[in-house]
Amino acid sequence: MPQLSTHLHFSKLIAENADDDVHLCSFLLGIVSPDTFPDEESYYDYHFLKENDENGDDDIDVREFYERFNFKKMDKKTKSFVLGYYAHLWLDEYFKFNSSKLTLNNEFDLSDKDLGKSVKELMRLFDEEITGNYFDDIMEELEDFDLHLKLKSLKHVDIERSKKLLIETYHEEKPTDVHEELLDRKEYKSLMKKSVKRFFKSM
Repeated sequence: MPQLSTHLHFSKLIAENADDDVHLCSFLLGIVSPDTFPDEESYYDYHFLKENDENGDDDIDVREFYERFNFKKMDKKTKSFVLGYYAHLWLDEYFKFNSSKLTLNNEFDLSDKDLGKSVKELMRLFDEEITGNYFDDIMEELEDFDLHLKLKSLKHVDIERSKKLLIETYHEEKPTDVHEELLDRKEYKSLMKKSVKRFFKSM
């Protein structure tokens, strides 16, 4: 699954390309909320996943999630939050089936454990190169921001926990000691740009 830094990268691309006006603060809270699950048992509920079947599948029909909501009856903040939550679930599924298309260059023969960690750190570096300080004003707005969701499907969401996770993720120190040879920067960023185009087509 993509890291939260990748979801913030995705959020910036969506904000820059959306036809409709998005309330960014609400959208960002929505996109981090699936990862605010308090324990491992809650992971499936927060990500709207079905339990593993005999084939090991735990897919969600993200379109089914999207169609649960009547966006025409929502105010701008609520709609933006739900779209953010949907964007998180959608990108999780997109990465599940498309991240393998990235060319991996393990020329130093890192172990599987070190390789996985190093790829994540490199992706986070690439993400933060795109995100930069784009959301600085939003982080300041978050301190006094509140959102009262009245949606049965998202009753598990704790806005304060979402705010805390968003702020912590945004202010994480940029990784410095990375294996930049593992992935091609342009290829990764191209994958992200393609994901945004597909995301808009999904709605």
